[in-house]
Amino acid sequence: GWIQDVQDFPDLINDAGGIGIIFTHAFMATPFLLIVFLNIWLKERMDELGQLAETLGARKRSIWRRIAVPMLLNSSFPTLVLYFVFVLGSYEIPLLLGREDPQMVSVLIARKSIRPFDLMDKPEAYVIAFVYAVLVLLTVVLLLRKRKIA
Repeated sequence: GWIQDVQDFPDLINDAGGIGIIFTHAFMATPFLLIVFLNIWLKERMDELGQLAETLGARKRSIWRRIAVPMLLNSSFPTLVLYFVFVLGSYEIPLLLGREDPQMVSVLIARKSIRPFDLMDKPEAYVIAFVYAVLVLLTVVLLLRKRKIA
């Protein structure tokens, strides 16, 4: 009984905060990350570690906070970084669900490089793509370097 008409649905398309884009990426990532985390859970035998910690006096919340979540995130860190790069370069979801202004960088690059009539748009697209690629690579290198230091 909450929704009587089509206009009663929340505006998740072309919204200012990109909620539709975020929700779609989260919805797409959930099965993939569940499989990754489940594989790590079974490989690291987290049930047995939890039982051992409980035997030594740890509470359930402490087991999750101090053992399970850090081990899952630590083991899946490279996969999470690669998924982060994938999300930064995604084109279709922001194109379909995003706003015209401001555009996400991948959509802006594609639109400027495809435009046939303006000769100044192609060099701009190449420069934006290069700067964006350098920023993404620097971010990945810093994340992976920080991980090696830790």
